[in-house]
Amino acid sequence: MKKTLKYLLAIISILFLIILIIFIVLNIIGLKRREPIKVFNHYYSLVVSSSMEDEIKKGDFIIYRSAEEYHEDDVIVYKSKDKEILIVHKIIKETDEGFITKGVNNANDDFQFEGYITNDRIIGKVTKILPLFGIGKLFVNNQQIIVLLVIITSTIFIIWSVIDIIKIYKTKEEKEA
Repeated sequence: MKKTLKYLLAIISILFLIILIIFIVLNIIGLKRREPIKVFNHYYSLVVSSSMEDEIKKGDFIIYRSAEEYHEDDVIVYKSKDKEILIVHKIIKETDEGFITKGVNNANDDFQFEGYITNDRIIGKVTKILPLFGIGKLFVNNQQIIVLLVIITSTIFIIWSVIDIIKIYKTKEEKEA
């Protein structure tokens, strides 16, 4: 029974590690492409500026999804005018032409640089903010070091888990023989 439990824990650990690696790879791809990552009809992104602090801090993960309507005080994610970056700001005014947004930590609204934010530029409304113990802040500030540490740790963990599984399998075969 102990060996079965140990075998099961090894498999769960490997699955967790695989999910973690996929999550990190998706984040890297999203940052490089400057596109949000969509999982289960929700997008998630890592916030890389402090324009929304104290509501949303640099390094927080946000979860957002498209909505039927957007209104004043909604925090939205939209593509910049030149479509180079994603912007996470609050709607401060609704007009017939579109929305005017502003980062709560910014002195001025976005109208001068972005104009009216229309629905075709909006990706979604922020539904959840996840600080995740500051992991995102580390990732934003030390991206290459974090990736290297994850790769090294993952490799060690995979080797350790494979060795455990082989030991359990050999012990099982010896008992059956």
